Amino acid sequence: MTEKLFQEFEREIKNLGGEGFLVSEKVLPAKLSSIISPGQKAQSEPNRNAVIYQTPLIERLIPQNLFDEKFFLHWLPLNKPENLNRDRYRQMMLDANAGVVAADYLIADSGAIVILGRHHRSQLATLLPPMLVVLATTRQLVADIHQLHEILRENKQESDSTLHYITGPSRTADIEKTLILGVHGPKELVVLVVAEE
Repeated sequence: MTEKLFQEFEREIKNLGGEGFLVSEKVLPAKLSSIISPGQKAQSEPNRNAVIYQTPLIERLIPQNLFDEKFFLHWLPLNKPENLNRDRYRQMMLDANAGVVAADYLIADSGAIVILGRHHRSQLATLLPPMLVVLATTRQLVADIHQLHEILRENKQESDSTLHYITGPSRTADIEKTLILGVHGPKELVVLVVAEE
């Protein structure tokens, strides 16, 4: 059942212009590295970097020392620090090649990513870097929006949180219907789904 849900999600996210990959926990760090910093780095190219929010799921799946000569992860606390320098924080987001966030749910029949509002301190990371990488597990896959709302109701999450839906890379069209990517958010969207039993 889980594999079928993932295949449906993968097909729908591709239709929306994104990519989905089913990976094991063991190969996740290498896959993340290859996505953020693909191919051979030219000597003149600056190091690539990503901002990543320390949600419980990400802390479990991604080693804190995950960096090499190709890229560096800027770890950000999920809760806003009291002494936050807003200008420096925003500039870090603008300078990042990628934002890495965790999903709360993935909806198979629409390819939508769902982040609960109380967990969504990462709005700038989902909007400013040119690439967004979303991490989730197969346990977070739901068939459709009806099943999602049933789960939220059962867990008493429906009334105490807003829902943020991400449906593919940012896209818009001009008056001549020319599609443009990345105007209001990332040009690229990659979802890494970790297989859990």
